[in-house]
Amino acid sequence: MDSDYPHIVFKTADDTPKYASTGVSSANLANRLSWFFDFGGPSVHLDSACSSSLMALDIGVQGLRNGDAEMVSIITPFRA
Repeated sequence: MDSDYPHIVFKTADDTPKYASTGVSSANLANRLSWFFDFGGPSVHLDSACSSSLMALDIGVQGLRNGDAEMVSIITPFRA
């Protein structure tokens, strides 16, 4: 459902536009937001169905406890 565009654009190698964007999935969203807002530190994309928010919270707390980060930002997309 959410990957129609890549299937349409990249049907065959001959149909691919010369300057096609390679990052058309939501997997790059974390890195794009980090770059846009100039966040420092690592950015991670989690997609584990219902437990993504809990996993993100756990990874954030671990980073704070280990001293890997001074602040953690968790962004969760709304899915209906």
